[in-house]
Amino acid sequence: VQEFLDVVRPICAKHGFEAPAMFTTVNARALDSTFPVFFDKDNPDECARATACYEELLRECLRAGFIPYRNGVQTMGVLTGRDDPFWNTVDRLKGFFDPKRVLSPGRYSR
Repeated sequence: VQEFLDVVRPICAKHGFEAPAMFTTVNARALDSTFPVFFDKDNPDECARATACYEELLRECLRAGFIPYRNGVQTMGVLTGRDDPFWNTVDRLKGFFDPKRVLSPGRYSR
């Protein structure tokens, strides 16, 4: 938990947000964390800062080994764009089952 907080707190502070992490025990070896970034969606400056914060959090958490279980379509490329055996397989499967890429556009493929 502390290692995760050591990654996310400085990033949130840099972008002017708090770091309200919540943790759930999944089993003896795994935790699940919900990490919301609260901002005013009617404020263009806050929207831009929240987007930059989210993108940096995602990149740095991946680098530290913290993998998201849910990701927005706006940053799906950060996950699928990596040279990773899992995402390479997902991309091939999606191409096989959906060659025209009409299902869930922008998700789970490059």
